[in-house]
Amino acid sequence: GNKYINNQMPMVYNGIAFSGTSISSKLRLDEVLHTIRKHAFATSPYPLIISLEDHCNEEQQKVMSDLFTDIFKENLLTQKFSEEEVHLPSPEDLTQKIILKGRIGSCQD
Repeated sequence: GNKYINNQMPMVYNGIAFSGTSISSKLRLDEVLHTIRKHAFATSPYPLIISLEDHCNEEQQKVMSDLFTDIFKENLLTQKFSEEEVHLPSPEDLTQKIILKGRIGSCQD
């Protein structure tokens, strides 16, 4: 079963706004992440950077965190390589890694 089913599943919106109207699609975050995991390194072993704009409430942010961790597993970059790290790691150091970059937007309940 899906342990996230009791929580409201975060959705991914991708759209274009045209003078007050928008054309967008929405997909379940878990489905998007499974697709990314399946195809992330099909053509290149170099790191994949996912850019997010988060409009989720705190409960959904917890679900998102669990989904990223559960689906991307060891591919998700979650910490520095070492405490002495001064410079960013090279792309070769980050092969097969997924890096999350994001910003928090206004909450959409």
